[in-house]
Amino acid sequence: MALPFILRATQSDTDGGENNGPSESEFEYLSRDGQEEAAQSLYFWYGRQLLYQYLAGNIAKDACVTMPVSRLDWSLTQAVATFPYSDILAKLQQNGLQNGLSSSALSEDDKFFECVVGLGSAALRNTDRSEWISNFLAEEGRAARAPPNSADRPSNGNDVRTAVDRDAYTDSSSGEDSNLPRYTMTLKEVGDAEGRQPCYSIRQLSLVPPDFEAVVQFRCSTYEGRASTKKKAKHLASRNACNGLNIFL
Repeated sequence: MALPFILRATQSDTDGGENNGPSESEFEYLSRDGQEEAAQSLYFWYGRQLLYQYLAGNIAKDACVTMPVSRLDWSLTQAVATFPYSDILAKLQQNGLQNGLSSSALSEDDKFFECVVGLGSAALRNTDRSEWISNFLAEEGRAARAPPNSADRPSNGNDVRTAVDRDAYTDSSSGEDSNLPRYTMTLKEVGDAEGRQPCYSIRQLSLVPPDFEAVVQFRCSTYEGRASTKKKAKHLASRNACNGLNIFL
């Protein structure tokens, strides 16, 4: 759904003063015909709902089917709390949309959509906010970007994964890592001790060459692994979970 506006922070957010994150009344919007309007809380609200919907969709996709609703609500609350919407949106707008991204082939509403998708992805992967913003801005020059109504438009965190994430996410080793199964075993042992088990989901990305992606959810965090076999993808996801949660072998 294309939105007929671009959000931008007001002057009070860019004059060098302390910025604790603007409220909805501190946003203005610029319509496509160039006419400036008064502050529009509707667009601020709708962007926030996009983020909530994105987070809920990813949590539902990766959660175990037997997970109670109260647990899902708690997971969503934790994901939303990770990134204050107005604070991060203002930083993305101030540092990105106003400083060069306007030359991109993307329309302004698509840039905003990508910002929201990136926020959700970063929240799910517990990425540091400043790190994600830097990665987002660094990808400004990417040659291929999805058109507004393309089926390839980002729909989950995989589409906005950074180069650093991909190194840990994929299996780049030529030989078999004999320690990989230990990460899955260790994660299970920790789960047994805490009275909760890691929840895995695996999907096949391609048949030739064989390519599998595994996702593990544990302690309300989501980690991924990708390899040529289901088992190895699962172990890589377990390794990333152990590393991300400071669980040692």
